[in-house]
Amino acid sequence: MFGRILNRKRSGVVILLLLFIVSPILTTGCAASTPIEAAKKFITGIDTNNWNAFMESVLPEETRKMTQEDVQYWRERVLPQVSEAYKFNVEKLKFKVRPEGKNKALVKIVEGKIVIIKGSKSNTDLTIDAKTETSSYIDAEKKQIVTEKFSGEKSYTLEFPVEKFKSGWYVRIPLSRSGETSE
Repeated sequence: MFGRILNRKRSGVVILLLLFIVSPILTTGCAASTPIEAAKKFITGIDTNNWNAFMESVLPEETRKMTQEDVQYWRERVLPQVSEAYKFNVEKLKFKVRPEGKNKALVKIVEGKIVIIKGSKSNTDLTIDAKTETSSYIDAEKKQIVTEKFSGEKSYTLEFPVEKFKSGWYVRIPLSRSGETSE
């Protein structure tokens, strides 16, 4: 009888120890542990049109500002359109982090290629090469591949502002069209 009580207490202690060890892991969520990991999660969420991965990569402060209309707009219109337009090969992308204070940084794609389906220059794919900072497309009239350096104003984002929140890194992107919180 005394042995059963002791075994139950031992089991209870083991369970409490497991909860003590596992609970911090469970409460941290799916936050990225580095600025580069945050940018990769963000890109992967877009590339695969994965709403949950996309939302987990964005700073919680920005997601809390979203109204139901914002969620519907991003989930049904923006994310699917962007994931159809851009194709990333995350494994081949290389990043550089520029710290901007203790809990903020700018992550820039410095090497790799991004294919933009049906680019703005023509009705063909537009390839952005981060290393050389050039874009290439097929000029239908001249029937040749045209490669140009980025102009002063880039219409293709190769930089992602990231911010540390609690113990994880997230991409800071405004998702609310109104700028007001829904709380």
